[in-house]
Amino acid sequence: MLERSRMLLKRRADEVMFIELKEGKTLTLGGITLDERVPLPIRVDRLVDKVKGVSDTDFTADNLAEGMCWTLGFDPDFPHASAYKAFLAEMMPGLLALLEEKVARLEEEEKWLDAVIYLHAAAQIAADQPQVIYNLARCALRQSERFAENSPEEKKLEEDVFELLSESIEKFPDFAPLYYLMGFQLVNRKSYKAAESSWRRAMHLGVDEDLRDEMVRQLDDLWSRIQYEEGYMLVLDGFADEGLVKLLPLEEFHDDWWNLLFFIGLAYRQKEQYNEALDYFRRALRLNTGSPEIHNEIGLCLMSLSMFHDAEIVYSEALKMHPDSPDLLCNKGIVMLHLGDLKQARQLIERAYEINPEDEVTAAWLRQLGTESSRLS
Repeated sequence: MLERSRMLLKRRADEVMFIELKEGKTLTLGGITLDERVPLPIRVDRLVDKVKGVSDTDFTADNLAEGMCWTLGFDPDFPHASAYKAFLAEMMPGLLALLEEKVARLEEEEKWLDAVIYLHAAAQIAADQPQVIYNLARCALRQSERFAENSPEEKKLEEDVFELLSESIEKFPDFAPLYYLMGFQLVNRKSYKAAESSWRRAMHLGVDEDLRDEMVRQLDDLWSRIQYEEGYMLVLDGFADEGLVKLLPLEEFHDDWWNLLFFIGLAYRQKEQYNEALDYFRRALRLNTGSPEIHNEIGLCLMSLSMFHDAEIVYSEALKMHPDSPDLLCNKGIVMLHLGDLKQARQLIERAYEINPEDEVTAAWLRQLGTESSRLS
């Protein structure tokens, strides 16, 4: 669990200290005995409280359990993990109640990463409890919101949560809240039909009224996204007319979706309606100015209209932002060939081939350049 985010969790390793039993001493709880070879973890704040006199009690089993859970939470592969898990198992089910109370306080304080660490431990100790997995995933997603959008930390946590939910749904196929949470992850991945299926499964299994109301609201919005998904897949499969039937009605309500405008433009280009395609690609570019795909499509439309000087300007601007894009390099090379600059055309297309030698179009144009050179020599 949370394999990609291990380093994030381990940043909190310095919040626990380890105490060693004196030689020959042991600690017994139920049927489990720990000897001096097993270090005992105590949260640093507990030690500080004791030193300050805030707490004058000796360290308790709960203190040790808290330290062990914290340690397992940031490092499931800790050398003494099996001993800790055996010790903690003796405290069940009271331990889960203790962790539930602690996590509830942390959520009130919005200390999401702390909650994730404890829940990560709880998921190892009580692997048969789907509610623990659900809460772990939920708190991890709240923590991911604290990071900058598309940051490595956010991406790693989200990937871990998606993997955790996928595995847990297979293990607990009748636990509705997992499907509820998975629906949002699928929307984020633009898998809208799968998200709809996940939410409908959750409602079929039965969820709290608040979760149900939220899913009903999301499903209303999801209709447009499903139409979009079905439409752009039709366009990608070469069914431009069928794709436009799905996509064009969405424009009235979602003219700020650059990707919707892009695929409408792509459908028109497939139909060789280049002026209509250009209009949609340019509108998409105003919403997403840095997209090499949009620049590339605009250039292709201009070439199809024999507007090679305009296409050169488009590709030159795009290559300033994406100098190593093989598609942009190759297509600008084609433009330069039409404009009679054989030397620059060769340089651009050879560079595109260096970056992506598997592209058959680039290879074909290289062969064409060889033919041109022979003809002119």
